Amino acid sequence: RGITAHFGGEKPPSDSPLEFGVSALWFTFPGDKAVYVFKPAGELFFSDRTFDIFSPNGAYVLLLQDHYGPYHVVATDQLKDYLLGRAKSARVVSAQYYPPHAMDPPKVHKFVRWTSDRAFEFSGSCCGWERLYFYDITAGKLQFLHEKKIVDRQG
Repeated sequence: RGITAHFGGEKPPSDSPLEFGVSALWFTFPGDKAVYVFKPAGELFFSDRTFDIFSPNGAYVLLLQDHYGPYHVVATDQLKDYLLGRAKSARVVSAQYYPPHAMDPPKVHKFVRWTSDRAFEFSGSCCGWERLYFYDITAGKLQFLHEKKIVDRQG
């Protein structure tokens, strides 16, 4: 596919993950000298970024829109048009109201990781709880896997 993701920002302190210094993301495409900037719909914090945005086979790119979600799953053959506003994402994935009827405040979306060419896991955290979700792109289905209480170890 030849698409390259570029991450810009400042180098974080040596005891922090490199992703913590990222403040911008843009893409370049083979045979095209232009730069295509990703502009999230909302605000992303230093801890929201990941370098693991392409699916293992390179068919999809995962783009977090805001600290509280959602993720846009974009087919890489549609990425340039998506970045130009001419194509929609293949899928929009959010844990905000999952399980159904959940009335929690917004969940922080984090810790995303690809589990296969067409599936990924991520966490949604709120109100002292962290919930793990699994999303299958082919099925278009979000599954709740489990939850755990977040423990404050500083007290």
